[in-house]
This record gives sequence, structure tokens and C-alpha cells, in this order.
Amino acid sequence: MGKVITFCIVGFLIAYYAFTSGAVFELTKSEVTERLDVPYSIALSNEKTRIVGVYGNNDDTDCARWLTEETDPSILIYADYCGTSLIMDLSETRGCSYEEPRRDHYLFLTSWNTEHKKMVYGWFEGLREYEPLPDLSNAIEVFRRGDAVVYTCEVGD
Repeated sequence: MGKVITFCIVGFLIAYYAFTSGAVFELTKSEVTERLDVPYSIALSNEKTRIVGVYGNNDDTDCARWLTEETDPSILIYADYCGTSLIMDLSETRGCSYEEPRRDHYLFLTSWNTEHKKMVYGWFEGLREYEPLPDLSNAIEVFRRGDAVVYTCEVGD
């Protein structure tokens, strides 16, 4: 009887660890982050999900630094969750939002955005939604480092 209980406890702990470590999220190739379906791991899944604002290369930082130091501060910067986090890390006073502006603005796309062709939105803690990149047909590229790019975008009346 003691061995059965031990095996049950060990089996439960292994299953618990597999789910809470993010291993099941990765093994099932889950991409659900807009609700808590299968627990993910930042260490295992952040490259795919961008749950937290980790900046993968200097290109992103160079673009963000250019935006905070060389652009008109009265013009809003529009970026996704990770781009906004980077801008806020570099400047406490620079206006930046990941809600699409209704006036002229800069659009900051990180390397991850251009590689995956989507933007990450974090409306609630630990939950992320993904949207395709905004329409760039009227955008003008003003700065680029590698795959990270900054556009100016005019909003029509």
C-alpha cells in the first residue's frame, strides 16, 4: 500500500511540474495567451509569445534611443507592449502608447514585430493578444536598424 501511495504522489508531482513549468505549453505548441489556458513559462516561451518586454538585440534599443533623443516630443510614439516598455525604460517623459493614436504619430516596430508580422498587446497582467501590423501604405520610414524600424504616420481628418 505504501508503494502505491508513493507512486501516486510522485505521479501527481511530475504532472504538476510538467504543467506549471511551461513544458506542456511548449510540447503542445500552444499559442494561447489571451486567456490562461495552459500555463506558460517566460524562460521557455518568451521568444514565441513576448509575454514580457525582453529586448533581443541592439537594433531595438538603437531605434528606441533615436526616438527618445532625436524626435519631436510633442508627437506620440505608437508601439506594441514590448516597444512601449523599451521606450519607457529609456525615457520617463516621452509620450508612448500601445493604443492606436488618432493623430499623427511615430510607429515603432521592434525586430520581433517585423519578423513575426504582428504586434503584442498586454491589456491584463500575464495575458497577451496579438494583432497584425498596422497598415503601412501611408507610413514613411524615418529610421531603421536591422529589422527594427520607425515610421511616421499621418492620420487623415
